[in-house]
Amino acid sequence: HDATVPWDDGSPIDGVFHLASLASPKDYLAHPIETLESGSTATRNMLELARRR
Repeated sequence: HDATVPWDDGSPIDGVFHLASLASPKDYLAHPIETLESGSTATRNMLELARRR
């Protein structure tokens, strides 16, 4: 799943582990803002999902 897109399939949640990250130094150098923003957006989406549940 693309963690930058909000998602909720309605199934029960016991915990949230957000371990996704773009791990390419080349991408960080070429697109630093976009790369950091994708991680921040994914974190926000996971936290929002946990809050709603």
